[in-house]
Amino acid sequence: MKENLSRRSFFQMFLGVVAVAPIIMKSTKLEAATNCGAAPAGKKAAAVGVGMAKSLDYVEVAAQSKNAKYVKGSDCGNCKYYQDKKAAGSWAPCTMMGMSFVASCGWCKSYMKK
Repeated sequence: MKENLSRRSFFQMFLGVVAVAPIIMKSTKLEAATNCGAAPAGKKAAAVGVGMAKSLDYVEVAAQSKNAKYVKGSDCGNCKYYQDKKAAGSWAPCTMMGMSFVASCGWCKSYMKK
């Protein structure tokens, strides 16, 4: 049995989708911004809260930084110390971290825009 979609039902469905779309888009962007993946195997990665990473307030997800110097939009991926030519996935060595690998979506207080 084939049902006809009434004009009213169509608009109710349409408005429901429109209402939910921004929520879905925001959660997808947030997940992308907070997921740089795991550190590359066999590479020395900076450990949050240990040694140089601790002294520089390094975090693997920039938006989670509690440092007053953090500015939205700044992350390791667009920092001049991030060695993206030597990257392994979304991680690369950082000169400020003694060439330890850091996440491209990370941040530390020595951040300097490229």
